[in-house]
Amino acid sequence: MNEIQFAFVDEYGNYGFDFEKDDVSTYFIIVAILVKGSNKDVLEKKVESIRQKFFQTGEMKSSKIKNNHKRRSLILHELKDLPFNIFAYVIDKRKFREDGGIRHKKSFFKFLNSQLYDDLYKTFEQLELVADEFGNK
Repeated sequence: MNEIQFAFVDEYGNYGFDFEKDDVSTYFIIVAILVKGSNKDVLEKKVESIRQKFFQTGEMKSSKIKNNHKRRSLILHELKDLPFNIFAYVIDKRKFREDGGIRHKKSFFKFLNSQLYDDLYKTFEQLELVADEFGNK
């Protein structure tokens, strides 16, 4: 039997199709950070150390880095050799049809996340999925 994989899932981008608005992204990205069970504890300790070094308190969030590309590069340099893999979907929202059901907010999130989850469950025999909450309650 294969080793358990942990998939930590988060999204970037937003719902919305009025691309003329400044706060509406043309892309929606869903990422799963994949970690073997045997690497999970060491990865968590190393990531926590990096978080404390660069963010002190709170989450590691790209929005806290903004356009400080030097800082972003330093963080990525420290993360690059850690034992994890990345599985990502990058969706160009401009490709959705005007009359498609996916253009409804609930369907949008449900469909795109289900695509990622289906691929992950097909790929790994043992998978524990940890997903960040999205949207408002």
